[in-house]
Amino acid sequence: MAGGADGINKYAKVGIYLRHLIEICILTYIVVIPFNNRASLSDSALVMIAIVWTALMFFEKKIIFKKTSLNIPAGILILVSILSAFFSIDPAYSFDYIRSEILKSFLILFAIINFMDEERQIKRLIWFIIASFTVMNIYGIVEYYITLAHEGKKLDATLGHHNKVGMFADLVFPVILIMFLKIKGWKTRLPLSISIIVGMIVIIFAQSRGSWVSIILSLLIIGVFYERKVLGAVAITFAILPLLLPGTIIKRFITIFDFGNYLKPKKVLIERPFVWQASFKIIKKYPFLGAGTGTDIFYKLYVEKGLKPKKAKQKLGHAHNQMLQTLVENGIAGFLAQTALFVSFFCTVFAGRKKYRNTFREVIIIGCAAGIIAIFFHGFVGTFLRSRMVIMVMIIMGTAVACCQTPSEEDNLIDRSKTIS
Repeated sequence: MAGGADGINKYAKVGIYLRHLIEICILTYIVVIPFNNRASLSDSALVMIAIVWTALMFFEKKIIFKKTSLNIPAGILILVSILSAFFSIDPAYSFDYIRSEILKSFLILFAIINFMDEERQIKRLIWFIIASFTVMNIYGIVEYYITLAHEGKKLDATLGHHNKVGMFADLVFPVILIMFLKIKGWKTRLPLSISIIVGMIVIIFAQSRGSWVSIILSLLIIGVFYERKVLGAVAITFAILPLLLPGTIIKRFITIFDFGNYLKPKKVLIERPFVWQASFKIIKKYPFLGAGTGTDIFYKLYVEKGLKPKKAKQKLGHAHNQMLQTLVENGIAGFLAQTALFVSFFCTVFAGRKKYRNTFREVIIIGCAAGIIAIFFHGFVGTFLRSRMVIMVMIIMGTAVACCQTPSEEDNLIDRSKTIS
């Protein structure tokens, strides 16, 4: 009997080690995602997740895939992407995009949901996200003041473009601010306050107006429906910042309210009206499954196939509107599948918030939901389901859904006893 028990314990230990290895790979991936020249490490982490996940299922002789409301919409969205690739204007590119971007993003989403549901894991996950974001921002600030500011360029940190920096901030900054306001204790608030200060500097000098508006609107919504302190934080920020900011930044902020020139090319939204017009033409021609999966499909039609107007100077590579981009790539079918995925996400976090009210989990759920709301607002003038942004969207969504899961039995009593005062 003792030998049998020892055998069972050995098997259990191996399963634990494999799960720890998956967690290490997830955290490694999160650390390196904002940085360039990280492809080999990040891809190795994803490959390792897939291999170890498969080995764990073989070892435990069961399917390890939690039932969530996201499963079916995600499956349908992948299926639509594949069908669209068959009818793509460039099938080889579309299938490569599915392999290199779509499957990768869903792998990290469901890895987090299936292997990061205990509170101690969620804490590690969220702090790794914050640390990665903060290090990226510190690098961006140093680079900006040493070189970019003198050259008249915007802060772009490690992401290569100021709007990408803004979108990254859309997703992470609301989480940090809500944690700061809701979780007491200087050991928590000190690093969060540093991250907030650094993050605000980056958000301001990246000069992404879409990010400014998106973060403010998402925080106002959270302030009205969840935590009134958020409204106070926004009000104080608006009272102090105009006294500190350079005139060029203030002038750029004022242009946000120049609504009469929004749809005029080369005005407030620069050349976005050109690409929006082209997007409608593409959607009309490929209404049901789109012109093909992958963000470069728009570039191939707009620049290479001559949809770019003669007045347009920029060779823009995407629709600068997430709804239009989805319709361009995957048509009405893709848009409906994508909508179902995000509706399922918000239904899940709403139920999770009720389940874990006044706990650490609720704080993270609300913060992540605020991040997704912010990126949605930014989606009116930008495309966020591409490149590293889609990965960050899936990481934030996965974190929120993991918070909504019932933790394992050994963690359950500890998890539910920890409340946020």
